[in-house]
This record gives sequence, structure tokens and C-alpha cells, in this order.
Amino acid sequence: MIQQQFLVPSSIDIPAILSGLGYSERYIYDHQDKFNYILHLIEERKVFDSSIESGGYSCLHLDTVRSVIGSRYASEVIKTLLRKGIIQCDGKKLYGDYGSKSYGYRIHPDFESKAILRNVFKDETMGKKLRERALSYKQRHSRSLRWKHLTKLRIRTTEALEHIDAKLNASLDILDSHQTETQVPMLRENRKAIEEACQKITEAFREQEQGERKERTPTPTPYSLIPLQLIINATLSHDNQCVNLDKYLRSLLYGKYNSDLRSIQKLAVSDFFIEQPDPESRVFTNLSNLSGHLRQFLYHSEHVRKELINLDIRNSQPYLFSLLLMDKYRGGIVPDSVSHYIALTANGEFYEHMMELMGLPLDSTDKAQRIAFKKRFFATLFFCKTQTSKASAEGKVFRAHFPEVAALIDLYKERGYEQLAITMQRREAGVILKTISAQLAQEGIWHATIHDSVVVLREHQENVKALIIQAFLISVGVAPTVKPEQLNPYFV
Repeated sequence: MIQQQFLVPSSIDIPAILSGLGYSERYIYDHQDKFNYILHLIEERKVFDSSIESGGYSCLHLDTVRSVIGSRYASEVIKTLLRKGIIQCDGKKLYGDYGSKSYGYRIHPDFESKAILRNVFKDETMGKKLRERALSYKQRHSRSLRWKHLTKLRIRTTEALEHIDAKLNASLDILDSHQTETQVPMLRENRKAIEEACQKITEAFREQEQGERKERTPTPTPYSLIPLQLIINATLSHDNQCVNLDKYLRSLLYGKYNSDLRSIQKLAVSDFFIEQPDPESRVFTNLSNLSGHLRQFLYHSEHVRKELINLDIRNSQPYLFSLLLMDKYRGGIVPDSVSHYIALTANGEFYEHMMELMGLPLDSTDKAQRIAFKKRFFATLFFCKTQTSKASAEGKVFRAHFPEVAALIDLYKERGYEQLAITMQRREAGVILKTISAQLAQEGIWHATIHDSVVVLREHQENVKALIIQAFLISVGVAPTVKPEQLNPYFV
């Protein structure tokens, strides 16, 4: 991967910090790159792994760190950053391939800030090593058609940077207007005050986002905070003790901004990545892990003036579970509730139906409302423990109206609730990658995937849409609703 600069929170000045700790000028000269590299990796992992929420921990593979900065210094650098309180470790040891150890790390909220690019100090050593790794990575993937298609993507860098700056500023303005409520330490005894402050701030973010969408203003909406309950739960975490709420919330926003900044930079310098941790499941790329609000700045390097269209399956995750339902009932009698579930998801009406059953207000102009419900629904039904699902309001309503569907969900979770997500993603990949993408490759049509959707040029939209519908019709028996989304509306 191409890298001549490190992305580091602006509040962290490694030479100054090392000097304050009593290290010699020679030591600082020789090793400052190693410290910046660790900080850079922590931030970059959020780009590689979009499941890492703001405030979450990035998994660092120690073997990778050692291969770049040397076994002798890896532990020393990490321990120094921990001792100074610049980073935190979650203490969870994971083992990867061949027994390699990994821990989770994050920038401490006190040091999380708007990131800046710092040049590699010793280009003759660190720079050379990074370039060699970049070349090796590219050579491993260069023959892949998926890689060749991915590397045609570009981003309008200036406009994208202006966009995320505006989003961050809009977000920080909201926090600035609520500082009287947020100057409270993240302590358990302050939980009630934290809940009240978070509710006010969450509502302020939602109101501004709604207002700007309805007025169709060109000003970007603020960043979305992580769900309120997760913020409340953070007050119980030892890692956040004695950090006040204002500092913690700002660190979440800076984390989102820094992840976006790194994503933009990687595309700007053609630093592409393509990973498939599970060979039977999803592929992760610069495109799939790019924030949705940044897709509008993408374009095809060889078709600069042509529109990019994302063919997205409506209600995709609930609909994909229909694949598992048909595995169970194919050739037999399908219960009415199962047929109803499949029909709702195929028609793209499932979330609205669930909101109506729960007595929630429906506003066709409030996209944020639907997204919030969608996230909450999955967190309390598909991707959680069965007992959590049974106790949630969403789970109770769903079980009452779709008992046979709920029973199959529970069955897939018996060996661990993670197994359901793994199974669904593998079935998704079986259709998207092994059927649709393979057919498009055979026909010589440029495309790129975002897990359960396919990006193509406008001229191929109808043919590819028909292919998607046909592939899922064969697998499920009911065709999905495919929604075309123009990614770069301001560029044609």
C-alpha cells in the first residue's frame, strides 16, 4: 500500500512527547517514525474494518507491527504510548493465522483530535520498507479482475475534504452549544446527568439533520453519533472514567472524521486494498468501506463524465434471510407468516411494516428515522443473543407476527449468535460474487461490489439490474426490489 505520510491526531507531537520523557535527540531522530506508524495503524484499521465504531478498538497484529518497526522496538513503542496515556489497550488477546497475537488499541479520548498528515521522517529506512510492502501487496493482487476494476475508481479529493470539514464543523457547533450540559465526568454516579445530556444532544443532531434534508441545503449534515445506549454504556467502562462527556463525544466525532480523511487519502493516492478474510464470504475494499456520504465524489478514471450507479437491493438483509428460509421450506408447505415475510422484504416494505406494527410515526421525508430504526432492529433481532432479542420491544413484536421466521433465526444462533451473520454473509456472497459478479466479468462489464449491491456505469444499469433480479429469483423464488442510486450526481 502506498504510504509516504502518516495520519496522526494533531494533538500528538511525538518528538515533543519523547523529549518530555527524557529521550535523547538521537533516539527521537531514529525512532519517531515508529511511534507515528503505530498511531497511524490504529486510525487506519477503521478504514479496513468498517465495523469498528467511533470510540472502538482497532486490532493490531503484532507480527505485522514487528515486520515493519522490528521485533526489538514493537513492544517498547507500544508500552511507551500506553504509559503516557496516548493509547489504550482493551486487554483482549486474539490469535490469528499461525498463532499470531493481536490486541485492540485506540487513541485515548484526551488525545483524539482532527488528524493531520506527518511525513515519514527517515525515508531511506522506514519509507523504503513501506514502499516495498506496498509493491508486494500490489503484486499479489494485480492479476485479479476484481482488483483491476477497483483501481479504476477515483475521488474528487478537494470537494470530499471540504465536505468532511463541513460535517465536522457542523457537529462541533452542536456540541459547543450544549457545553453547559456536557461538562460532566464519565462516572457511574453521573449516569442520570449523562443520559439527560445525551438525549438533548442526540435530538439536536437529529433536528439539524432533518432540517437540512427538508430544506435541501448544500451544507452537509452533521456526523451521526453512535446510538444513545452505547454512549450511556460507555459511562460504565473503566476506559472512559474521568473523561468528561464533552471530551468523549468530541473524540467520537474526530474518530469518524479521521476515518473519512484516511479513506479519501487512500483513494487520492491510489492506495487500494482488497481483503476477503473468509474466502466464502464478503470482500472488503476501499469502496465497500467508504462512508456512504462520500460515494457522491467518486468517478471512473476512464469514464470521467459518466454516471456511476449503485444497484441496491431494498431491505437487503431481511430479504437475504429469505435464502435461509427457502432452504428450510423448499419443496414443502410454506407457513403464511414466512410467505408474508418474504413478500414484504422482496417488495422493500419490511421496515415500514414493522414500524407500523410498533406504532412508530412514519415520515417518508425522514430518512434518518428509517435508518435509526433499521440499525436498532438488527441490533435487537438478527445480530444479538436470543435472550436479548426476546426481551426487546422489536423482538416481541416480530415474534408475534413472524413466529416461524423467528424460530429459524433462533436455530441459527444456537451455536453462537455470530453464526447467523456469518451464514447470511456467505449466502449473500454466493449470489453477489459467485453468480452476478462472475457473470459480469465474463461479459467484460466494469463493476464493483459493496457487499449486497453492485456499482456499474449508467449504460449497463438495466442489464445488470435484470441479472441481479434473475439471480435472486432463482435462489429465493421471489424477485427482490432493486433500487438504482446515482453515486456522483454533481459530476456529470
